[in-house]
Amino acid sequence: MAEATTGTFTQTPAALAFSTLYARVQNYIYSPSDADAATIAKEGINDAIKRLNTRRWSWLRTHADITSVAGETGREYTIQANFKSPRHMELLDSSARIVGALEYMDPKNFDFVFPNRTSASISHYTVFNVFANAMLTLSGPPSSAWVASYPTMRMRYYRRAPLLAADADLFVGPTEVEPFLVWHGRAVAAAHFTPEKIAFAQTQAEHWWSMIVRDDNLHDYADY
Repeated sequence: MAEATTGTFTQTPAALAFSTLYARVQNYIYSPSDADAATIAKEGINDAIKRLNTRRWSWLRTHADITSVAGETGREYTIQANFKSPRHMELLDSSARIVGALEYMDPKNFDFVFPNRTSASISHYTVFNVFANAMLTLSGPPSSAWVASYPTMRMRYYRRAPLLAADADLFVGPTEVEPFLVWHGRAVAAAHFTPEKIAFAQTQAEHWWSMIVRDDNLHDYADY
């Protein structure tokens, strides 16, 4: 039976809309109706998301299915724009069953172990520089028989959280992260409007950052 990779999940407590998050920032600096304050509040929250994207979080794991291609052109594949770092590569058969895996190798060792990738067997993959060409490279060119056996490669990876733009946008993570977004935004906004409130906001932002990092570090120890 094929593995289920889609489903529905609505977290409880429910996520807050972007408009609610930046309104809480504006209220902190006594500017609930000021357009300039709203702009700064939004920038502060998105800066917090950019800081989040400097780490690999368990709740940002996802996957993308890649269709295998035979021959030299099948050695490289475009990866997702939100890719941050690899987690695992599974091989699926024509019934979408997981029947194998490829091992990740860092680019330096990949070059050393597979100097001739026109004839090497397919056992590993790497990502040389996602910002240079957004390509995933296999250790060898897939044969027609290999593609028939493994028509799909499932790339499990850590993604980057998207920034918020529209008022109805929701942060793509647990609601425990929202206080960090708000307090970071408050610290940024306070630097523009109420400097005397910067220190407290920064302290709260760092407190929540430590809490979510600690929580995420313990995530993979569940059910042992």
